[in-house]
Amino acid sequence: MISWLNAQLHNHTTHSDGKDTVQQMVDKLSAGGARILAITDHNAVSGIPPFLKYCKEKGIIGIRGNEISSYYGHVVGLGVEDYLDWRYYQIDNPEQLFDDIHAKHGLCGLAHPIRIGYPLVPSCSWLYNIHDYSKIDYFEILNTGDWARSRNDIVIEYWLKKLRAGFLHLGAVSALDYHARPFHGHEYVTYIGIDTSETNLEQAVMSAIKYQRMIICKDKFINIYVLDKNNSIYYPGDTINDNNMELYIELDSDYKLHEKPIIILDDQNKKDIIYDFSGKIKIKEFSKFLVVSVYKNNTDFSNLLAISNPFKK
Repeated sequence: MISWLNAQLHNHTTHSDGKDTVQQMVDKLSAGGARILAITDHNAVSGIPPFLKYCKEKGIIGIRGNEISSYYGHVVGLGVEDYLDWRYYQIDNPEQLFDDIHAKHGLCGLAHPIRIGYPLVPSCSWLYNIHDYSKIDYFEILNTGDWARSRNDIVIEYWLKKLRAGFLHLGAVSALDYHARPFHGHEYVTYIGIDTSETNLEQAVMSAIKYQRMIICKDKFINIYVLDKNNSIYYPGDTINDNNMELYIELDSDYKLHEKPIIILDDQNKKDIIYDFSGKIKIKEFSKFLVVSVYKNNTDFSNLLAISNPFKK
């Protein structure tokens, strides 16, 4: 049985440039609904032992990690507990960093790939020259740690472009990029689908991220799934073989929309906009992958309520 859990996968503490202690970070984010938390301090792993210990005491699934931050960009290594020296990675060979993260059995994520950088925020923009996108596991398509300098709308199109280029393994997550700043309100949350009866829940989360079983939502969870003619259910990350299926989108009853939500379906070749959505959509056919976006009122980026990871052929 799959449970969808609120996850915050990019967070900082006083072990790098965050203002909260490990305990304060866990307390604040879990009070906000998070059931999965990662610690990703900049070039620091000293906070991981107390973080994992406190998460266990609180009943939170703790994910070890760190954000390898160099002059050329930031890479999140989820599941990595060892220090990786940022000074060794060069602008024309980020694949060495990706390989080192994978050698530690971690997942490699591009942190805020498009953000205003030097001289305003040195190193926060992405300058690495990537030659092999197959070595990246996910993009932070919605980083809400700094709204003023992040172009999340461009990042989403960047991610879709890479899916269309054949990199269908690339997952998508949101990132609060927590440093103890006040919440802006309406932050995005990554909901991860896992079987909570599994023994090793940290590994279950890592596997779900790798598998792309994730839906990114603003405010409330929006369930996005597909049913076939036998009522077998498919979630983001799953492979769909039948062309005669129905897409379901379930909004929380608390949503107050002035009109029906607008649905955008992105696949290999096209972008379809559905204005007359009534809860389910007949899927006749899609090419290679299907990403589902939900908007309220109109398709302005500020009205994005949810975006799925890809369903695949």
